[in-house]
Order: sequence, then structure tokens, then C-alpha cells
Amino acid sequence: VVPRSDRGSEEGADRQRHRLVDPFQHDLLVNGQQCRQRHHVRCRLRVVADQELKREASRRVLFFRDLVAVFLQGLPKRAAQPCLHRFGAHDGGSSSTLMLTVRSPAMHRTSSGNSRFLEKNGAAATIADYNGVEKASHIRDKLVEMTHLNETIYSTGIASSYQAQRMKSGVYMNDDMIANVCKHHVTKMPYEIGRLAQDLAGGLMVTLPSQKELDHPEIGKLIRKYLKGRKEIATEDRMRILRLIENMTLGRNAVGYLTESMHGAGSPQAQRVQIARQMQLEFKKTLARTLAGIVPALKDDKLAEEVAGELSEYMARVFQVGAPHDKL
Repeated sequence: VVPRSDRGSEEGADRQRHRLVDPFQHDLLVNGQQCRQRHHVRCRLRVVADQELKREASRRVLFFRDLVAVFLQGLPKRAAQPCLHRFGAHDGGSSSTLMLTVRSPAMHRTSSGNSRFLEKNGAAATIADYNGVEKASHIRDKLVEMTHLNETIYSTGIASSYQAQRMKSGVYMNDDMIANVCKHHVTKMPYEIGRLAQDLAGGLMVTLPSQKELDHPEIGKLIRKYLKGRKEIATEDRMRILRLIENMTLGRNAVGYLTESMHGAGSPQAQRVQIARQMQLEFKKTLARTLAGIVPALKDDKLAEEVAGELSEYMARVFQVGAPHDKL
């Protein structure tokens, strides 16, 4: 846009001729003046562009359809039935698209849990050591809690991968329910791990002097003296590990550690929606009534057959009992 003060000057006219313009306007400038038919020509150009966009969209839909045909096969009953009935997706295209929205996040959510947050535990344990309190019971208890949270996330990711099923295409699809449970852990537990790391680090983590002050000929000596931890540990090393914890829990890398844990691979509610779809509450209520001897829990032959089928499928999938793992 040419400033008002330049519009009447020779320099302003030159800017008007050579300014960067929208591609739609590029051929519509004649001697620095816009064509009077600009509006009509631009509308025509937009129609042509819309037609090209539609052709491109059609090509992408065809590619997407072929991709779906290869990738989406044999969704487990507990994932497919609630989704299909809820959305009324009984035709091939809609149901395939729905399957994709279920399966693609499941793989991503599993991978988010398979990556352990070991560096936070390591940094927290290191600062406890440098502070000389590594043997204190309450310090060790916090490190145990951090490890428990870390391994819980990792375990659900591994469980989802272990219970993967081989699809007709040859692709192995991990367990969707456990994948969502895994990612839901990731939206919560890293924050607690970070809190415990900050707890072990102490307030010095955010009140440390800068490198400039450390390098000062007079102030640097005082910093090295009064910020000393264990005798055999250099003050600079203690400051380095504190900066690392600050960086991971408050600084630049907190974006990839905390915020990414919250929203990467889907925000918390996305996992809760998927978990709710696959809870199988009616199936579980039937099992509970049967165990309690409530009649007629399984009097209906069809219901009894469904329950037996679900249990057989579960035993075969988890314990590899009754059917080969790759033929489920």
C-alpha cells in the first residue's frame, strides 16, 4: 500500500508501478493505473481458480480413497460398532473415513507414550546429587514417583503396540483403546514430573545469576563461593544442571515437553471421546450381572453368543489362545 503522502509525488508514482501485488492483480496494472475492468476480470480469474481447485480436490479424493482401501481393514468390533452406529456411517466411504480418524491418531498416540521422559528424571537426580541430598528419604521418594509416572506412560505405549493386530493388508494396527489411555497419561503426567523436578531443583533454578555475572572478575568469585554445593562439584556444573531443568520445564524446551504433551497427537478431550466410544459398558454390565448370579443376565442366546465371542476374541488377541495372532 502506497502511503498517502507519496501518492502525489513522482516517487510515489514509481512505487505504485513497481509495488508487489496480488497475483490476480499483476496483469491488471497499466502504466501504474489499475484497469477499469479490474473487478470483472478478477471475478473471471477467481472462477478459473475455483475450477482448478475443484479438479485438484477431486484428484486428492481419488488418492485418499485408494489409500483408505489399503490402510483401513478389519477394525475390531469394540471400535467399529459404537462409531458406526453413533454417526450412522454405514456406507463404504463414510465408514472408511471414520476408521481412518480412529486409526491414524491411535498410532500417533502410542508413539507419544513410547518415548520415555528419562532426561527429566536424570536431571532431577543429578541436582539432588549436586545439592548433597541424594540419600534423604523424601528426595528418593520424589525420584521414585517420577520413575513411576514415566514407566506408566511407557508401559501403556508398549501394551498398545504389543496388542497390535495384523490387518488384511499386512499392516499391524495397535490397540486403539490403550493408545488413547497412553496419550491421556501423557497429557497429565509430564506436568507432575516437571513439578517434581522443580521441587528437587529449588528456587535457585530461576534466580541464578547470568553467565555475564559469572565471568565478572569480582562478582564471579562470590558466585562460585556462595552457590557451591558439594565440595567436589564445580559451581558451574551445578548451575548448568539447574539451567537444564529450567529449560525443560519453563524455558524454550518446555514448549516441546509440556505443551506438546498436552496437545500433540490430540488434546485431552479427543482421547476421552475415543475412550467413551469403546468402554463397552453394556458388555461389562452383563459380565457383572452374570458373576452376581442375576437372572436373566445371559438367558438371551444371542447375547450369550456375543459375550462368548468377545471373550474368545480377547483371549486370542491378548494371550494368543485359540487362534493364530496374524489371523484375527
